[in-house]
Amino acid sequence: PTGAVVAGARVDAAGPAGATATVVSAADGVFTLAGLAPGAWRLTVSAPGFTDRVVSVTLPRDGGLDVGLTPAGIAETVTVSV
Repeated sequence: PTGAVVAGARVDAAGPAGATATVVSAADGVFTLAGLAPGAWRLTVSAPGFTDRVVSVTLPRDGGLDVGLTPAGIAETVTVSV
C-alpha cells in the first residue's frame, strides 16, 4: 500500500573523508544514524522488492527524513515454442 512503512530496509551512508555507516530500519520503518560528522552525506536505502533510493543530505540537519521507496517492477518471461 502507498505510504506503508518498510521494516528491515538497509540504509548505507557515505560521507566526508570516506566515512561510512549502515543501519537497518525498525519494525515501524524508522532508522537512526547517530554520530555522523557534519557535511554532505549520500544515503542509499534498499529493501527486497523495492528499487534502491539514493538521497543526498547535509548535516547537521533539523528534523527527520522521509525516504519513499518504489516497488520494483515485476519481470515476467514467456517462452513460446512452435
